[in-house]
Amino acid sequence: MNKSGYTLTISVGNSNTIFGLFAEDKFISKWRMETTTGRTADEYGTWLLTIFDFVNVEASHITGAVISCVIPSVDMVLTSMCRRFFDCEPLHVMPGIKTGMRIQYGRTGDLGPDRLANIVAMKNLYQEPCMVVDFGTTTSFDVINEKGEYVGGVVSPGVSLALKSLSSAAPQLPEAGLEKPKEIMGRNIVHSMRAGCYFGAVDMIQGLINRLWSSIDLKSGTCIATGGFAKDMVEDLSEINVVDPNLTLKGLKFLYDKNLPHKK
Repeated sequence: MNKSGYTLTISVGNSNTIFGLFAEDKFISKWRMETTTGRTADEYGTWLLTIFDFVNVEASHITGAVISCVIPSVDMVLTSMCRRFFDCEPLHVMPGIKTGMRIQYGRTGDLGPDRLANIVAMKNLYQEPCMVVDFGTTTSFDVINEKGEYVGGVVSPGVSLALKSLSSAAPQLPEAGLEKPKEIMGRNIVHSMRAGCYFGAVDMIQGLINRLWSSIDLKSGTCIATGGFAKDMVEDLSEINVVDPNLTLKGLKFLYDKNLPHKK
């Protein structure tokens, strides 16, 4: 394994933070922790160094980093961590970053950094036209047309968010942990909530995928699923062609390479 030229990719979502490691263009591994605003740069850094020991990587091997973050306070802490522990100035996915593609989408900054990373990865890895469905706290849909242009997408509540909303809006309902139901017919209130949110999401996703293809005068294209709940949901979604659990991290690496120099 190469002992130099490693790039650290960091994707901070509302629920989870994922750290990915690349040796040049080769994906090595990833590690996940719950997103919280309470951690310090020292906590992040010492945790990563401990993890890196398992893949025989030292701090001095990290030559660059890129951060996609939806929480400004966490972004600042991770930036400090990169400087202190890995002696590098991280690239931040923000308005004005070079993407190497045409993006047709509202105001600068309206497109979240995680969605932007997905789009760039999709552009570089898959046949156009293509669509990515990202199963996270929200479920996002993003579309690239036959010309290789990003033309827009849709954002909807994710399954876990829908379940939390039920309990929050209707106090008499219990909290139902996220678990894939085995059948549509609920045999108790928790099963009924899970079935309603899960299979309701399946039908919504199928409908949105078909509507999005129709909006650009196509019947179908390459449809990629990513995100924490993608593997379970695609079993009920024939419209999905590919599951790429590391799509966002790959997109961050593409963005890093397109915006060099950001190395030591």
